[in-house]
Amino acid sequence: GPRDDRDPVGEVLHHGVNLAAGTAAVGRSARLYGGAMTPVGDPGPFSAHLGFRVLRADAEGAVVEADPQPEHVNGGGILHGGYLSALLDSATGWAVHGAGPEGMVAPHVTLTTQFVRAGTAGEPLQATATCTSLGRRICTTQGEITQGGRVIARATGTHAVILGG
Repeated sequence: GPRDDRDPVGEVLHHGVNLAAGTAAVGRSARLYGGAMTPVGDPGPFSAHLGFRVLRADAEGAVVEADPQPEHVNGGGILHGGYLSALLDSATGWAVHGAGPEGMVAPHVTLTTQFVRAGTAGEPLQATATCTSLGRRICTTQGEITQGGRVIARATGTHAVILGG
């Protein structure tokens, strides 16, 4: 399966690709990550499968909505943490995409999620996220999910920066 590692000089590797090596890694990473980012509004195949809708992704941040269904709950009848984490992953990824230069790919290195309260199926979710710093190699993000005007989950993340040549 996927494996994150470090090479001998401490560079972050993902699937054996040096994510911070610049242009040499871009061709491999484009193949690895399916090429350029999808257009704003197209959430990509996985997020589309979960029903996510990208409403906005620009320098100010991103807004992604979802309508959780009964199949998105856990055995306790509340929204599954993986579903909420996937929504935060998408929102923070789109925040980076909106803030970064054209052609940048920025896969997550970390995503730390805090579940604040239980979410329920049948009521819309709105995830908002911002890119809090954008560096040459790493950028950081923060996001939150609300349901019915109340925060149900928050996350912070770091992303590797890969620029096209």
